[in-house]
Amino acid sequence: MEDRALKLSDLTILIALPIILFQVFQYMEVENPIYIWDYKAYWLTWENFSQMAVHAPWHWVKANLASINGSDYNTSPISVLFPFYFIGIGSRLEYVLGLSLFYLLPIVYLTAAIFDRLKPGQSRLWQGVIVLATTAYAPFWKPILRGYPDDVGLIAIMLAILYVLRTDLTGRIRPKTILMLGILMWMPFLLRRWYAYTVVSLYMTMPFLNFMLFSGQEKSKLVQFKNVAGHFVGAGIVSIVFAIIFQLSLLRRIVGTNYSYIYSAYQTDFQTSLHYMLHDGGLYMLPFFCVGAIWSMSRTRSPAKNFCLFSAANLFISFILFTRTQSPGMQHCLPFSMWVLFTSLFGFRWLLDLIRNGAAQRAVMRLAAVTLLLIFMATFNRVQGRAMLVNDYMPSKLYPLHLDNFQNYRTMADTLEKLASGDDRILVLSSNDILSDDLVSTLTHGRIDSHLVYASQVDLRDRLRLTEFMARYVVVADPIQIHLHPEGQRVIAIPAQEILSGRGIGAAYRRTDMAFHLSNNVTATIFEKIRPFTPDEAERFIKEFVDFYPDWKGAYSTPLSESYLTANIARGDIWGAFDLGFNGEAIVAHPGEHSPTIVDWYFGTLHELAFRSTNTRCPTADGVTIQLAQGDGAPIRIEVPNGGTREVDVSALAGKTGRVVIDKNGNSACDEVEITAR
Repeated sequence: MEDRALKLSDLTILIALPIILFQVFQYMEVENPIYIWDYKAYWLTWENFSQMAVHAPWHWVKANLASINGSDYNTSPISVLFPFYFIGIGSRLEYVLGLSLFYLLPIVYLTAAIFDRLKPGQSRLWQGVIVLATTAYAPFWKPILRGYPDDVGLIAIMLAILYVLRTDLTGRIRPKTILMLGILMWMPFLLRRWYAYTVVSLYMTMPFLNFMLFSGQEKSKLVQFKNVAGHFVGAGIVSIVFAIIFQLSLLRRIVGTNYSYIYSAYQTDFQTSLHYMLHDGGLYMLPFFCVGAIWSMSRTRSPAKNFCLFSAANLFISFILFTRTQSPGMQHCLPFSMWVLFTSLFGFRWLLDLIRNGAAQRAVMRLAAVTLLLIFMATFNRVQGRAMLVNDYMPSKLYPLHLDNFQNYRTMADTLEKLASGDDRILVLSSNDILSDDLVSTLTHGRIDSHLVYASQVDLRDRLRLTEFMARYVVVADPIQIHLHPEGQRVIAIPAQEILSGRGIGAAYRRTDMAFHLSNNVTATIFEKIRPFTPDEAERFIKEFVDFYPDWKGAYSTPLSESYLTANIARGDIWGAFDLGFNGEAIVAHPGEHSPTIVDWYFGTLHELAFRSTNTRCPTADGVTIQLAQGDGAPIRIEVPNGGTREVDVSALAGKTGRVVIDKNGNSACDEVEITAR
């Protein structure tokens, strides 16, 4: 068996490794460096953790454990790739190469090992077809080429499958087996939270698979199934215990979060989700999948048929569970596509076995191998700029990232970099691959990040960050650019439309002559805010969102939020801040090192303000000074000691425009102040 496994690994390396190396190198060579959102975030996190692994290894361990404990998408799958950081061929190329070699190559081997276990003694040519089919399978490549590490979850799933295929659980219950099975079943969730749906599906179906594979006549069927069920119940407890030990903070957040609600902008109907999943791998797979599914339900049973039925059942269950929360993206299609691949390969094998002539069989397998390679190349590559094999039966394309009019993008980035000076901030009201704040950050190599105000993009996930409307410059795309359906991205569409039209809050902006023709006939224009919003503009703007989302009223239809929107803020140097919190309940303010933070705003219906010093960690802290005034009236001056709270009656300023000055005393140490309305 070891010799056969070694031969299988040799075959995997011989076929898969050259394809992986060729595809990664040529794909990255022609790609524009325009990475945004997760495409960039995972890559930059990998860079940081790679440096940490060398210079502060113990901190690397602690940072990973902290991420595993509390992060929805923890760093462990990318941080372990740190050896690739030191190859010296370019950071992005090193990262994608690491993902493909560390994750795709094992997936190819494990797939071949699963089929070898189910049908041992198959010809080397058939094994080669399995290796090639897995290596060239588009859904396994798409997340990797965009920088997602989510393929790692498939390795954990396949290891669990192999363990169940090799381990007879119908006998007496063994604690070591329970422990191993529980850890393997927990691993997909450990590596990526959204694999939870597949883990649930596996716990529902794996006991039946093991029972069908190993049940014999020497014992009662009921006793054997009870033993199998006992192993999986124990494994489930182990999985839960390990999740509690290592991921308690994440579990608490999951229990308290309605993901179906906050991800509703990512939700489409079932038909659209099914269409996306099927086209991710290509409709050409569907006939083979159907043949495999029908073959798996035929009367005579075999390990291969049982596994094929198991794969089809998992596809159905996990897809239903997942799409109840959100529609799948390319990374979420990974487990679904895996089940499709398994079932389709069995369907193809059954059709192949109908051919009695050995030479004809071999010819068909060779033809299939060439066809798979052509489909793979056409999915990810153009030939002399032209797309190949474009039809509904092929996998959806994923070409290297490219933007038309790329020089205009560079000009826009240079212009924004020149505008980013002093305390001025920049807001980009656009959220797709044609224009976004993250794209601007990438184009400027992060040089203006301290001036970028990252916009809310998805209504129920991000809500409305009022601080973004304090930016002096706003970049708006025409037509307005969003990446989801409009009903889920009103936080982009409403302010962008008002600024483009000059109505509502848009009346506070002037259109500059700085406009840039981008891809897809999109024009990006820079607007400058020339005055604060009026009280009426602020109130009407908030009401637009509260009408759509009544539960936002408590956070936004408040005197503090409405006054904040009318503010003209001059932040103090270095440390200066005056930002409204996410829930609209408090403003976090800080004086500057050499100059105070000064705010002119409309007091509206504010009657009492509370100023609380929140940071008590500095032994030299001496509190802050607050001044409130209206017009030429005598200012109200108060001292807020470090760690203390002062409440001020501002009813005399209600309905008037006034000034708030936040200044340090002797030093600015720990001078953060939280401002709330009473």
